[in-house]
Amino acid sequence: MKRAAHPGEEGANADNAHGHDESGATMKHVRIDGDASGAHDATTLTDEEAKVYDRQLRLWGVEAQRRMKTSSVLMLGDLNGVTAEIAKNIILAGVGSFTVCDDTTVTQQHIGCNFALSQDALGKPRAAATVEFLQALNPLTRVGSIPVPEAGFAALPFAQYDVVISCGLSLPQHLAVSKSVQSASKRPMLFYVNMIGLNGLWIEDLGPNFEYRKVAQSQVSAGHGHGQSHGMTTAHYLPLEELLHPFVSEAGEVDLALLEKTIDAAVPARPADVRNAYHCFAQLLSKLSVAPERRAGTDLEHLRGRPSSFITEASMAAHGCVQPLMMDSSLINFEFPAVSAVLGGVVAQEVLKVLARQGEPFACAGVTEGLLARTTVLDIAKLTEHASGRATNQGSQEDDDAIEL
Repeated sequence: MKRAAHPGEEGANADNAHGHDESGATMKHVRIDGDASGAHDATTLTDEEAKVYDRQLRLWGVEAQRRMKTSSVLMLGDLNGVTAEIAKNIILAGVGSFTVCDDTTVTQQHIGCNFALSQDALGKPRAAATVEFLQALNPLTRVGSIPVPEAGFAALPFAQYDVVISCGLSLPQHLAVSKSVQSASKRPMLFYVNMIGLNGLWIEDLGPNFEYRKVAQSQVSAGHGHGQSHGMTTAHYLPLEELLHPFVSEAGEVDLALLEKTIDAAVPARPADVRNAYHCFAQLLSKLSVAPERRAGTDLEHLRGRPSSFITEASMAAHGCVQPLMMDSSLINFEFPAVSAVLGGVVAQEVLKVLARQGEPFACAGVTEGLLARTTVLDIAKLTEHASGRATNQGSQEDDDAIEL
């Protein structure tokens, strides 16, 4: 069992100065060590940084924190409640720069499910309002925004970043992003995160030769997270389009029947919770294969007057997996903040882990089932291996690993 943590310390407010994102786009950032340009010695930690990040330094050490300081993260897509959780945890942990890309205008529904937005943000660009909140969390991290290119998210300068987090996109949209990431001159690590109703998923692609340092649990418990380990280990990750072959076409269409048939054949029936989690992942993926019409609000009037048993009776999948409200397409944009907090916390912890290259990464995907308060890490590669007969070596974990929440 592994338990996700919410890292980071509280930061103080600081005056913003104007600068530029790595891609050249204008952004806001804070002065570091008094230098308005943001120039500083990235190989060392200042006294202020050592004080702010004292808790983390005791956990994973100076070397890992230095990697965090020199790292850059791009978050693109739907800046919703899940992304707010992810961004908060990453920024508090001390990543060097954090950039967002979203062209949405703030609505009342956005404010209701995203703690980064206040009532004053209503009608304003969501990216600008989010940047203002996130920058106040930690003045030591440069936070900014870049516009969505006319050609779409896939045209962004991905080579400028170490990690790209794609949030709220349909599967076809994310596949376009993934292909662009693969062709970048410097290939960043890529995370895909999405939610429908009370359930959410993530898929990670850390590249074909991701190196990390294993740290024994006893060392972490004793506060020795500073490199006392067994050396560097290599894990192999597949791009999403290869990982999900033959279940997903190049156009992003999901063969749900084949995927669920393969799950029943490749995943042991016991424990049932694990197989059910795979089926939940399959249902989510199928729903995300079609880009829904994005609306400013969600009409829940059709749910009024339904018996209390509706949530369970109408949401039971054929395999006994509880899919609360997920099958109702009108809830494609509806967020549950408590579930967003769980999914966002797990994904953020994984992003921090791979940036610091400290600790064993998860297998390639996972699913959060809100009604069951459970997040399960999934080895999707073994499904591809079973369906295609092609041997794969995805990630570093050999077994499914449920996270109790």
